[in-house]
Amino acid sequence: MAMPSGLEQRYQIRILLVSGHPAFRGAASRLLKRYDELVMVGIAQGDQEALARAEQLRPDVILLDLDGTGQSGLETISLLRIRLPETGIIALSLLDMADYREAALAVGANALIPKVNLIADLLRAIRAVARTGRIEEESS
Repeated sequence: MAMPSGLEQRYQIRILLVSGHPAFRGAASRLLKRYDELVMVGIAQGDQEALARAEQLRPDVILLDLDGTGQSGLETISLLRIRLPETGIIALSLLDMADYREAALAVGANALIPKVNLIADLLRAIRAVARTGRIEEESS
């Protein structure tokens, strides 16, 4: 049966959330559930769990909380990029300094979103990274 004209075929973006902060995991989970196209396939609480879950689940996008991953979120990003080169990685942080953003991008993150901008920027970032691997202006 043909789809009515004007309806776009929707696909789901599989998300792995990585954060050691229970309150942030809860808030981020509730935010992601607002959007039918986003499916949270798993949660990891730290670096080692993130690596194992990512390899097991093969998400489209990993949201990695740099403020709550243990030893080094930047090191985790680097390892994830090596192990899952096609997976999008969006770093999340309280810090929004140019040096910190550049460091995250240098080790393999596709984007860094300050937590203060999470509600405004997260969906656009996930869509862009899942589609093209980078954040760009969307032409709606």
